[in-house]
Amino acid sequence: RWLFEPPKRWLIQAPFTVKEWYSTTEVARIIGNSPYTVREWCRFGRVRASKRRCGRGTAKEWMISHDEVERLKNEGLIPLRKYST
Repeated sequence: RWLFEPPKRWLIQAPFTVKEWYSTTEVARIIGNSPYTVREWCRFGRVRASKRRCGRGTAKEWMISHDEVERLKNEGLIPLRKYST
Protein backbone atom coordinates (compact mmCIF):
# COMPACT_ATOMS: atom_id res chain seq x y z
CA ARG A 1 0.00 0.00 0.00
CA TRP A 2 1.23 3.50 -0.88
CA LEU A 3 1.83 6.06 1.86
CA PHE A 4 1.13 8.75 -0.73
CA GLU A 5 -0.40 8.83 -4.19
CA PRO A 6 2.43 8.55 -6.77
CA PRO A 7 2.43 10.99 -9.69
CA LYS A 8 1.00 9.50 -12.88
CA ARG A 9 4.32 9.91 -14.67
CA TRP A 10 5.82 7.34 -12.30
CA LEU A 11 3.39 4.69 -13.37
CA ILE A 12 4.59 2.42 -16.14
CA GLN A 13 2.42 2.46 -19.22
CA ALA A 14 1.01 -0.88 -20.29
CA PRO A 15 2.86 -2.35 -23.27
CA PHE A 16 1.03 -2.19 -26.56
CA THR A 17 -0.05 -5.28 -28.48
CA VAL A 18 2.15 -6.05 -31.46
CA LYS A 19 0.00 -6.08 -34.59
CA GLU A 20 0.67 -6.35 -38.31
CA TRP A 21 -0.98 -2.99 -39.09
CA TYR A 22 -1.63 0.10 -36.93
CA SER A 23 -3.94 3.08 -37.32
CA THR A 24 -2.58 6.62 -37.11
CA THR A 25 -4.01 6.95 -33.59
CA GLU A 26 -2.17 3.83 -32.43
CA VAL A 27 1.11 4.95 -34.03
CA ALA A 28 0.72 8.39 -32.44
CA ARG A 29 0.33 6.75 -29.03
CA ILE A 30 3.39 4.53 -29.61
CA ILE A 31 5.76 7.31 -30.70
CA GLY A 32 4.30 10.15 -28.63
CA ASN A 33 2.93 12.47 -31.31
CA SER A 34 -0.59 13.57 -32.16
CA PRO A 35 -2.75 11.56 -34.61
CA TYR A 36 -2.99 14.67 -36.84
CA THR A 37 0.81 14.80 -37.15
CA VAL A 38 1.02 11.12 -38.08
CA ARG A 39 -1.73 11.58 -40.72
CA GLU A 40 0.19 14.51 -42.20
CA TRP A 41 3.38 12.41 -42.33
CA CYS A 42 1.43 9.77 -44.25
CA ARG A 43 -0.05 12.35 -46.60
CA PHE A 44 3.34 13.90 -47.39
CA GLY A 45 5.08 10.52 -47.81
CA ARG A 46 7.25 10.92 -44.71
CA VAL A 47 5.96 7.52 -43.49
CA ARG A 48 5.20 4.53 -45.73
CA ALA A 49 1.48 3.92 -45.28
CA SER A 50 -1.50 2.72 -47.25
CA LYS A 51 -5.17 3.61 -47.13
CA ARG A 52 -7.86 1.10 -46.27
CA ARG A 53 -11.61 1.27 -46.04
CA CYS A 54 -13.03 2.03 -42.65
CA GLY A 55 -16.54 1.85 -41.29
CA ARG A 56 -17.49 5.40 -42.32
CA GLY A 57 -18.93 5.03 -45.79
CA THR A 58 -16.45 5.70 -48.56
CA ALA A 59 -13.87 7.29 -46.27
CA LYS A 60 -10.48 5.61 -45.99
CA GLU A 61 -7.96 5.71 -43.16
CA TRP A 62 -4.19 5.44 -43.16
CA MET A 63 -2.70 2.15 -41.98
CA ILE A 64 0.98 1.74 -41.09
CA SER A 65 2.77 -1.61 -40.95
CA HIS A 66 4.63 -2.85 -37.88
CA ASP A 67 7.89 -2.85 -39.86
CA GLU A 68 7.36 0.81 -40.76
CA VAL A 69 6.66 1.74 -37.13
CA GLU A 70 9.94 0.07 -36.13
CA ARG A 71 11.76 1.86 -38.96
CA LEU A 72 10.23 5.16 -37.87
CA LYS A 73 11.35 4.64 -34.26
CA ASN A 74 14.90 3.64 -35.28
CA GLU A 75 15.63 5.83 -38.31
CA GLY A 76 13.11 8.69 -38.21
CA LEU A 77 11.05 10.23 -40.97
CA ILE A 78 11.65 9.81 -44.69
CA PRO A 79 13.06 13.10 -46.05
CA LEU A 80 10.67 15.37 -47.94
CA ARG A 81 10.85 15.14 -51.71
CA LYS A 82 12.13 18.28 -53.39
CA TYR A 83 9.97 19.53 -56.22
CA SER A 84 11.66 21.13 -59.21
CA THR A 85 10.41 24.58 -60.14
